[in-house]
Amino acid sequence: MRAMLQPAAEPAAAIAFGEFVLDVANARLTRAGRELPLTPKPFALLAELLQRPGELVSKDHLLDTVWRRRFVSDSAVKSVLSELRAALGDDARSPRWIETVQARGYRFVGAVQPVARPQPGAVAAVPPGNLPRLPTPLLARESELAQLQALLDAAPPLLTLTGPAGVGKSLLALALADRQRDRRPDGAWLVELAALAPGCDAATLRATLAHTLRLADAAARDDVALARSLQGLAQLLLLDNAEHLLDTLAPLLASLLAQATGVQVLVTSRQPLHLPMERVHRVPPLALPAEADDHDAARCAASGAGQLFLARVAARMPGFTLGDAQAPALAQLCRALDGLPLALELAAARVPTLGLVGLARQLAPADAEPGFDPGPVRLRLLGPGPRRGDTRHQTLREALDWSHALLAPTQQRVLRRLSVWRSPFELPAAQQVAGDDELDAWAVLDALESLVDSSWVVGSADEPRRFHLLHGVRAYAQQRLADAGELQATQRRHFAAVLGHWQRADARALGDPALQWVQQHVDGIADLRAALAWGADAVCAPPPRLPAEELLALVGASGLLWHRAGHASEGVRWCEHALALAGDAVPPAARAGVDLALAHLGGIAMVLPAPQGLVAARRAASAFAGSGDRVRENYALYLQHTLMCRAEPEADRSACLQRMRSLVQPGWSELLRRFERSAAAYEARLQGRHDEYLAFNRAERARCRSLGALWEAWSAGIGLMLAEHDNGRLPQAVAAGREVLDEIRAAGRLRQNANRLAMWIMMLAESGDTAATRTALDEAVPILQGAGRAGMALLGGAWLALHDGRPALAVRLLARFDAPGRTGSEFGPGTFIRRSVALLWARLRAALGDAAVAAERAAAEEMSDAEVIRELLAR
Repeated sequence: MRAMLQPAAEPAAAIAFGEFVLDVANARLTRAGRELPLTPKPFALLAELLQRPGELVSKDHLLDTVWRRRFVSDSAVKSVLSELRAALGDDARSPRWIETVQARGYRFVGAVQPVARPQPGAVAAVPPGNLPRLPTPLLARESELAQLQALLDAAPPLLTLTGPAGVGKSLLALALADRQRDRRPDGAWLVELAALAPGCDAATLRATLAHTLRLADAAARDDVALARSLQGLAQLLLLDNAEHLLDTLAPLLASLLAQATGVQVLVTSRQPLHLPMERVHRVPPLALPAEADDHDAARCAASGAGQLFLARVAARMPGFTLGDAQAPALAQLCRALDGLPLALELAAARVPTLGLVGLARQLAPADAEPGFDPGPVRLRLLGPGPRRGDTRHQTLREALDWSHALLAPTQQRVLRRLSVWRSPFELPAAQQVAGDDELDAWAVLDALESLVDSSWVVGSADEPRRFHLLHGVRAYAQQRLADAGELQATQRRHFAAVLGHWQRADARALGDPALQWVQQHVDGIADLRAALAWGADAVCAPPPRLPAEELLALVGASGLLWHRAGHASEGVRWCEHALALAGDAVPPAARAGVDLALAHLGGIAMVLPAPQGLVAARRAASAFAGSGDRVRENYALYLQHTLMCRAEPEADRSACLQRMRSLVQPGWSELLRRFERSAAAYEARLQGRHDEYLAFNRAERARCRSLGALWEAWSAGIGLMLAEHDNGRLPQAVAAGREVLDEIRAAGRLRQNANRLAMWIMMLAESGDTAATRTALDEAVPILQGAGRAGMALLGGAWLALHDGRPALAVRLLARFDAPGRTGSEFGPGTFIRRSVALLWARLRAALGDAAVAAERAAAEEMSDAEVIRELLAR
């Protein structure tokens, strides 16, 4: 006799299990809101089992209720059951929903829940997918999010978001998936991969996917079974933190996406999967404040990095507002932290204790020497972070540790060695620094490609390709370099690479247009400073790790950069420091480059007394004559002539000019020939042939402009200003100078041309235009102070004071300028400056009398340049 079942309870209108809903009244089965096609017999079988969840339902009972006791074979029952299991993605060997009890019947083993009867035609309100709420609002990514949403709408089967640790890939992907949720009939699903062991096997990965997606265990049997379980579904899978599983994940996704064509996969990873159907989007750091906006709180706060940082600060300090005085600190922090969201969040956590300005000072102290590296404090400052359950994001170090462990040993070695670079570097430089006897250039190339691919190293899109490490990554890799005991050896190779770079740059420094040359090489100044600092220490080490001649070679090869980049005073310090370390025994040829640099910094940049620069110019000319270097001997003689005009105005300079003419070669470029032409023209000026000097500068300016040599054209323009003044045409001189200074200002090069700015202001002030002079001095004084040439503002200030009706102050300013050994004494009697000084003294004596002038001159000796300038500008 068949076992009799108790009558089932009143049938539920609809029953939910997992992502499925069975609407009994309307004979509909839906999965995540999407109706599944199901024939009547499987539907009736499922309905009967669902009415008795957890109970054993005998085969005889099912024959009574589903088949109405018609004769049916076992194979027919099994066929209907197989169709039902296929629709549910269930597996008989490891059932999630329907269990077979051998020779007895079947049992529904899943959890069920009655739901309200749906209205006719309505879709059951079951939220598809498992996406969590965003842990924090997504800030400053709206434009990028919209672009990615449009890209996903174009239906690429696989989209991978890549980028460095802490750039915000996971949050961006989660926000993107959330926006796509309603567009996918079968929902959007998050599969967290971070907890899986690196390189786990395919079975573990399939099991994780099947469990998260609520598939039957049988779906994890192999790739085909998993793909079959997802066939017919239109859903988005977000696979988060996949970088440690790429070798296992790539073939699985290739198989899955080829069969489950309605499935779209979104992956976050530090590197792509390199599948043919993959689209890759590199998530950039947040936008940084523009340097021009450093003092504008609103603009700094509007940048992407500023928005995120301030939002995190406000969350900890309600009511916090950014003032203009704090804006530079915010801009500095955003740049120091590369705009990385994780770094910005971790730094914001320090603001309640350190303050925003205090935090910025920790990363870049105001009194730090040029080239200061905040790397050692950066990693300690950036942690701990918010408690989100993911320990990788508690500190920046933990986030980097996680990804670093995934690198191959060769990649780790190359990464830590590349950390010695402070500036962007090219492939040959990377190979020189990262390679050794065990690691050849090809191995470094392969490792560098992998590091770029995995977002450890950032590559440029231009040619030749250049690479750099983000600040936080470089600080982390530097610690790894020190821990590996490779620091000194790597720094030695770095010094050699930097020396080679600057020797190649120096070979073109005089023949290439100066502005293009400095723009090409100024980015290397951070590495130059690091190499010079290491080289100075290495020369002094017991025993020395570097010959002094190599340090002198680097200082000499980079000599022109310091002035052209606006750091002339720093260049002088390096020159003098290197010479002091080398001592007196160094041969003249080894120090020739340093002497040429000192002569340039004295003659052109004017940050050395003219007599000191002249000594260096003569030494350099002699050394280059001995080595047969015609180009550099010619330039040394040009500097010698320039400095003789200031330091020895009465000396005979004809031999110097004659030697320059003899050195010029027919194959020299126009820019190399200009030094001899300029010296000859200046000599004509000093001999009173002013029209000749005027004509030369007009022609020279046109010639340089035709060559694209703007810096050299500016020099000719200043020469034209001087020639107009020589001819007594002060308005024309002021106009010529204004035209040049407008071009220099537009190019952002006022700091490098501080002396030219000061000379023009002297003429402007002499002309009596007090309003324009005051405006010009307001601009020029900070520039001159920064360049170590504050004294150049005194003569213009003295003229302004006289025209302002303050002759006593004019005497004090002029006395400071004209005192022995001071700025004014550097200029010879034939210069417009000496003429201007003489004219001004005459007017002051006429206005005050000799006794009053003498008294004010005595008072000036008790004041500093800063004090008299401050008194001038106070009105």
